[in-house]
Amino acid sequence: MPAALVVRAKAEVAAKHARLATRARGLLDLIAHRKSEISEAFYDIGEALAELSDPELIKALGRKTFREVCKKDCKLSGTLAEGLVRVVTTMTRDEALAAGGQTKAIALAALAHATPETDTPAGLGRNRAFALPGGKKVNLAKASAREVENAAVVVRRALAAKGERAGKKPRGRTTTADERSLAALLEKTLHALGLHGAKVTAVATKPGQGGDLRFEHIPCAKVDLLKKAIGA
Repeated sequence: MPAALVVRAKAEVAAKHARLATRARGLLDLIAHRKSEISEAFYDIGEALAELSDPELIKALGRKTFREVCKKDCKLSGTLAEGLVRVVTTMTRDEALAAGGQTKAIALAALAHATPETDTPAGLGRNRAFALPGGKKVNLAKASAREVENAAVVVRRALAAKGERAGKKPRGRTTTADERSLAALLEKTLHALGLHGAKVTAVATKPGQGGDLRFEHIPCAKVDLLKKAIGA
């Protein structure tokens, strides 16, 4: 084969390879971007579900319970929906995403709910030596979602065996409709004052205790607007 043809053939092969490599990298970038969107979507869904748990909204939909809304309108299991609500009422968006995804975030929230101590899901997620009843330790920072779920089961069973919650029906780590309404009102007020990026979230605490308010994205230089919003 003439040298010129050999050179041309090599050039065509190289050009094709470059085109394919560019296309492949583009596809990888697309996948990474969409994966990021998917990983964040579960928190948005949880926030929507938390609001939908308001009895007045449930009634407006013609349903009797939150689980009925989940099953018939959202096409989600009640267990999953309640897990997502627990995540958004006990973790910030950044904390939930840092946990490693929806399943582990739900598992950490469930474990924090199960322990009698004032644990937070984010704090547990950094715990490298969480002591289970009986003495076994679990590295929650590296544990899989299933391992965290199993830890929650062990804790709940141990507490039940001790009777620490016998005959009690705790409120659970969920915020009330009034607490969420207050957070929404404060956020709306801050936006009206010019703090368009401000976020106010009602955060559940330990069973039987009232919720807290979490303020985010409020510049220190604009703290006077926060005071104005809350009437301080």
